[in-house]
Amino acid sequence: MALSVFCNAFKLGMYGPKYGYFIVGYYTYHWWKNTEAERYGCTDTNMKEAVEGYFSLTYSTNGREERTTIGGRTPSEFRAIASSILHQPISVDTTDVTSLSYDIVWALALGLNASIDRISPRNLTDFSYFNESMADIFREEIRKVSFFGSSGPMAFTSNSDRIGRINIEQNRDGSEVVIGSYYPADEIEWFISSDQIWHRNDGVPPFDSDITRTISLLLSKQVVFLIIACCLCLIGIVLAISFLVFNFRYRAERIIKMSSPNLNNVIVSGFILAYICVVIIGLDLPVVTSTTLLRTCEVRVWLVSIAFTLAFGGMFTKMWRVYSIVISGKTKRRVIRDRRLIGIVGLLLVVDLVILIPRQIVDPFRVDEFRIPIPQTKNDLANYVQYEFISVRCTAMYEHIWISALVAYKAILMLFGAFLSLQTRKINVPSLNDASYVALSIYNVCICSAVAMPLSLFSTQETGLAYAIVGGLMIFCTTVSLCMLFIPKIIALNSKNPEAALINVSRIGTVDTKSAITGNQLTKPINGCSQRDNDTNTSNVLHVCPAPE
Repeated sequence: MALSVFCNAFKLGMYGPKYGYFIVGYYTYHWWKNTEAERYGCTDTNMKEAVEGYFSLTYSTNGREERTTIGGRTPSEFRAIASSILHQPISVDTTDVTSLSYDIVWALALGLNASIDRISPRNLTDFSYFNESMADIFREEIRKVSFFGSSGPMAFTSNSDRIGRINIEQNRDGSEVVIGSYYPADEIEWFISSDQIWHRNDGVPPFDSDITRTISLLLSKQVVFLIIACCLCLIGIVLAISFLVFNFRYRAERIIKMSSPNLNNVIVSGFILAYICVVIIGLDLPVVTSTTLLRTCEVRVWLVSIAFTLAFGGMFTKMWRVYSIVISGKTKRRVIRDRRLIGIVGLLLVVDLVILIPRQIVDPFRVDEFRIPIPQTKNDLANYVQYEFISVRCTAMYEHIWISALVAYKAILMLFGAFLSLQTRKINVPSLNDASYVALSIYNVCICSAVAMPLSLFSTQETGLAYAIVGGLMIFCTTVSLCMLFIPKIIALNSKNPEAALINVSRIGTVDTKSAITGNQLTKPINGCSQRDNDTNTSNVLHVCPAPE
């Protein structure tokens, strides 16, 4: 058992001057040098390190006091005589039983001698092992015996155990050394000083309980990242509002009217919410209280989902319109009103609500603390310090289910949007003047989401860095998409030929010859269709005629 205990203590690092072990004192010399230790995975060297400094208690078998014993000699004189007879050295600290055996004979003699009057008229020759009455008398008289013998004080308890001097031993450099002695009627007698006993710990004994101080380090998003994010988001919101004003002011212009200004308003609203989300995600302890943090977690889940639906959903419906008219509807005339597209965005919002409302009612958020111990260094061990990280997060019982539902829904939407963008990547029609920019914006959102989503789902100790990356990607993605949707319109609106300028700016690759309308053909009817049919009327109804075969 001791081999297993000390081997496991070595593996756990629970040995050395900060630990103290007490074991029984009847183990043989160098008991820890045992091949059995290898079975537990420790070598002799490992065991020697682990057992260094342990204490053991054992009965003293040799008297220490230099006083005359019941036999008429001092303990040292008796050991000298016994050593010469046995031809082996006997010291005061050995476990030799010669002195103890001699004293036991004296104890029996004194006990039997004291029982003579009690067994009268019988004598010792009348005793047999079946004579219980005489045996009880002998036992009682022997228990009363008390004398100083060659092995030290000799007396017995009511249970017939010897009351003798106990040696306190310490394993020092692989050998058990007697460092003190104790007799129940006296105080402990130390043979070496306390500084010598605890020499490995600067003379200080290890504590009898764990006094390690736990110092908690809060894992939170650095305020500097939050300040930077606030500044960038404020600039982004101002930019988005400027584009919103631009879209409203020039909504009657043909080039703006063709891009569905109502949908543009929806998309910009989603981008503004996205900027606000970046700031809300950055709110953490100790910037806000635990109660405020809980409310913040609830708000940001709603805002992130709704912002994504408004922004990406608006772009998605635009690409669906292009796909429906140019790719899917090549052979027939299509009429698509803005209210139908906005209705699709509204339907996507309903899906969000179907997930978010039950989650809010059935499984609301709670604020939990997660403690992450930091491995102690030698300096930490010396100073009795344990550092730990505290991560405060908003969690729910079935959080993974709700997140999986939202992520799956958004992922399907993004994949469908990426598919539509891929299918319409070479479309360059004046009536669909911002199709290529919407496609690029969708690609942009998909790529940024693929990077930011894993970082936002998985916990990390570098919360500040994670927030900087996720927030930075959100700001970058939102700003780039916003600029791609509106800056080409601003450039085209300030040119002499807005439609030609917009197409020249947005042209990427080769356009399908069957459905292409180049800059030189902008004012010409196609196959009998009037220019009005290839344009948008004042009711934001898009008419596109099929291309000639």
